[in-house]
Amino acid sequence: MMNLKLSGLFLILVSSVITSCDKKQSDSAPYNVIKTGNPPIAWIARTDMEGKNLWMTGKAVLDPTDSTKFVVTSDGNELVNTDQGGVDILTKEKYGDVHVELEVMIPMNGNSGVYLMGEYEVQIWDSYSKPVILENQWFGTITATKEPDVHVEKGGGEWQTLAIDFKAPRFGANGVKTANALFEKVVLNGHVIHENVAVGAPTPVCLTGRESAKGPLMFQGFVGPVAYRHINIVPVDAEQVLLMAVIQFSNRIRILRPSNLGCSPIRW
Repeated sequence: MMNLKLSGLFLILVSSVITSCDKKQSDSAPYNVIKTGNPPIAWIARTDMEGKNLWMTGKAVLDPTDSTKFVVTSDGNELVNTDQGGVDILTKEKYGDVHVELEVMIPMNGNSGVYLMGEYEVQIWDSYSKPVILENQWFGTITATKEPDVHVEKGGGEWQTLAIDFKAPRFGANGVKTANALFEKVVLNGHVIHENVAVGAPTPVCLTGRESAKGPLMFQGFVGPVAYRHINIVPVDAEQVLLMAVIQFSNRIRILRPSNLGCSPIRW
């Protein structure tokens, strides 16, 4: 009988602990993991910033009564920051060399940023509707480093495509940096806007202000509404690069074989 009472007491205590944990998790719900895409990408909101977590998955369209805002419904898989006064969001996974593809939409006067490794920003900004653009304020600017070669941004409320080939900074065995971070190529709406742009230091407003071999992909969320979709993050390591080079080289050799030139192959 005593064992039964102890068992019952144990179950009550376990139930109480589980309930307490659930409540604690519910209280911190603004920082729960959000997953998007297929395969899914796990995102977490920053907890070291003032502001609320305004990120959600859903479907965003321009507000017909206010072109500086979105109307967001829950029936979608877009990653949406719904308003001003929010926080940034970043991947749980950390990356070094990486290829990133995504689509992004901002409302009129919208402002966000795509941060490689959480440190190096490609500016997302409604420069399309601005009669005068300040330095480093064009959509697609590598912040504090270089403006786009061409201006091909679209207006607020339109989806825009962005593709980035990025190489992380290199460090020696002693931890000293041996090579800067490099934007190998940035393509906006089908047009190359940057090639081989080295960045010597993190963007002034970033995740940590420190350089490292790996870091998360981060989207800026404290300035205003923004929506991202079709996010594809592909890590690129040295072996993959070498393999692709070998494949491309072998394809060129195959094209130049004598049999492809109308000649008889040499037989030994």
